[in-house]
Amino acid sequence: MSIIIAWPLAAVSERAPTRDIVDDVMTYLGFESQHKKALESGEILFTGRPELEALPQGIAVAGAMMLIERPPRDLVDAFLSDETLRSHSNILAFGEVPAEGGDVSLLAGFDFSEAEQKEVRRLLRVKAGKEFNLAPREIEQLAAVADRTDAAEQVVATYRDALWQRLDAYRTSGLEGILPYARKSGAMASPTREMHASLDSAALLKKHFPELHAALEDYPDSMDGISNSRLLWIKKIVSDRPMVALVHRLLLVDGDIAIVAEREFYAGHTYNSMLTLAAVVPYEDGSLVFAANRTFTEKVGGSGLRKVMGRKLVARKFAQKFERLRANLSSSKAEAPSQ
Repeated sequence: MSIIIAWPLAAVSERAPTRDIVDDVMTYLGFESQHKKALESGEILFTGRPELEALPQGIAVAGAMMLIERPPRDLVDAFLSDETLRSHSNILAFGEVPAEGGDVSLLAGFDFSEAEQKEVRRLLRVKAGKEFNLAPREIEQLAAVADRTDAAEQVVATYRDALWQRLDAYRTSGLEGILPYARKSGAMASPTREMHASLDSAALLKKHFPELHAALEDYPDSMDGISNSRLLWIKKIVSDRPMVALVHRLLLVDGDIAIVAEREFYAGHTYNSMLTLAAVVPYEDGSLVFAANRTFTEKVGGSGLRKVMGRKLVARKFAQKFERLRANLSSSKAEAPSQ
C-alpha cells in the first residue's frame, strides 16, 4: 500500500523555530555542537540515556544521522513505505489492519512455515513465563487445543485469534486495552505501564509536539493533528526465532518538520514493548534525522552490565536501519529518470 501525504501541510499549532527545535533536541538526546561535523561527514551517532530508563526493564537509546541532499518528504515517504518493510532482511511478512471493522481474516497472511514448526511445538506446550508473551487466558486457550488430532493447525489458528483480539482491543481502548503477560509464580509484565513510562520520559515531545504525545497517550480518543495512522502486524526474526509484533505507526507533519512514532504494543517474545520516535528536519541541503528508542525487556533485569550491552544491541540495530534507509534513498535517486 502506498502512503500518500500532502506536503507541505499547514502548521497545526504554534511552534518554536526549526533551528531552536533542532538545538533543543540535540541537547535533550545528549549531542553537542561538535557532533555536527561528524554528522555532516555521514557518520551515524548514538547516545545512551540511562537517566531516561524509568523502569528496571527499560533501555533508552538515542540516535542521530545526517542524510545529505534529500528533503524530509523523501525520508518520511521511504520510512513509511511497504517497500522499506520488505527490504528488511529480518521481516518475513506483514499486513495492515484498518482503524475499525474487519475480523481475524485480516491476519490470514500470518502463519508458521514448515521450517518453523519448532515454534508451533513451543506454542503447544506454552506456560506462564518468558518463552512467549501471553496473558493467562491466552495460555488457557492454547492449552485447550493441545490434545486435538489437528493440534498443530488449531494452535496456530488460536494464536492468530489471540493476536486479532489484541489488535481489536487496542483499536477500541488504546493502551488500557493491552493484556499483560503472564510470568512464573503469578507475576505479570505490563506493556501498558511500560508505554506510559516511555511517554512520561518524552518531555521534549510533549513540549514541541503535544498533539503526537497526546495521540500516543490517549489513542484512540486524541488524534487531532495526526497526518497518518497505521496499524500493522509484522512477522520477523528476533533472537533466531520467528516473532509477531503488533505495531501502531503515527505521523505528524507540520510545515518543514515531520515526526514519526512507531509503537510495538505487543511483541511475541524476547522483549515486551518498544517505542521509536524519529524526527526529520531540513538541514542545509538535506535533512537531519533524530531518533529515540525505548525498548522494554526483562532480559536486562536492572543489571548495569546487561543494560550497557542492551543499549549497544539496540544502537547496532538502529545503525543497520539507518544505513538501509540511506542506501535505499541513494538507490532510488540514482534510478530516478532525468527530467
